[in-house]
This record gives sequence, C-alpha cells and structure tokens, in this order.
Amino acid sequence: MDPGDPALVRNVWRGHIASAIPMTVVADTDERVVLFLRQGTPIRWLEPYGGMPAWVDGGFRTVAKEWDDTDLVQIVPKGRAHAVYFMWEAATGNQACWYVNLQEPLRRTPLGFDTYDHELDVVAWPDLSEWFWKDEEKFLERIELGYLTREQGAAVRREGEAVIADLEARRPPFDEPWPDWRPDPSWPIPSLPDDWHVLGT
Repeated sequence: MDPGDPALVRNVWRGHIASAIPMTVVADTDERVVLFLRQGTPIRWLEPYGGMPAWVDGGFRTVAKEWDDTDLVQIVPKGRAHAVYFMWEAATGNQACWYVNLQEPLRRTPLGFDTYDHELDVVAWPDLSEWFWKDEEKFLERIELGYLTREQGAAVRREGEAVIADLEARRPPFDEPWPDWRPDPSWPIPSLPDDWHVLGT
C-alpha cells in the first residue's frame, strides 16, 4: 500500500467484527505499517458500549458513529502483537499521549488489515516521563470469561512488558519524532467501505 491509500482496520473475534475503522496509510514497509486516523472518520463500533461481555451478550451488534476527540498515528511492527499510537487532541492539536494497544499481529486483507484487541493497554505521557497500565480489570475479566486462555493472557502481558522496556530505553518508535509529525493536508477522510462487514474482504 502507498502513502495516502485508505486501509480498513477491523477488530475481529471468533468470526465477529467488533469494530471497523477506516484509516490512511502513512507507510507500509517490510518492518512496519504506519496508519493515520482523523477525528470525524465514520466507523463501526461495538454496541452496547459496556465492554466485550456486553457486546457478546448483546448479539455482536455494532453501531455507526464517528471517531471523536483525537487524531492519531499508529505504528504497528509487523509480526508483533501490539500497536503504538501517538495521539493529539483534535480540537486543539495539543499532544495527548503515547498509547500502546496490545493486539494480535495484523493480518492483511483486500480492504486493509484485521486484528483482535486484547483489551490491556499502556499509556504514557507525551514526554515519556510516566506510564501506566490501562484496563487491567477488563483484561482479567476476559481471561476469567474464557475469551483468552491464561497462557494467552500471560503472552499478552509479556508483550506489554517488552514494549514498556522499549519505552523506558527510548527505543523505536519512542525515539522518533512522531509527536511533531503531521499528515499530508491533502489526504481526505476515508469512507467506510460498503462491504466492511464481510469477512474475507
């Protein structure tokens, strides 16, 4: 994929799509995929919004909405089970945070990429002076409910610890100038494809 191309990123669990988010390709290399998401992008999101158990019990429904509050660039090393975001407040352009999303490695599709969000995250201040785990209780709930095995849960936490080590040592991408990066102003907000819900596309 080339810079400026649209790429649909879907969160897929056991054949069900929890979210579908159109993004714009910043880079697609042998080492990593970099994507941009702008406030106001039309997305599909799990409903009801009460976390994964409510989504499962509610019949795996999604609703149409827009991505709000932030713009973000997403750096995803190929073959690794995480993505690193840098986020800005959309209304002000102020730096918001680094955000590590622990997830399955990206799987390329004709529309973009599929993955599965593991719930557990790491958040760090823009200057990397502090960091903290996010959604630990929801992550443990997924294990207790059997959405992840204990072995899978342990692997997710190890991946997070490895990224934290990179963060603390200021290794890529945390030593790169993503806080000062801005998208090409000519890039349009991508639309949600009509077949966003069709697996295998």
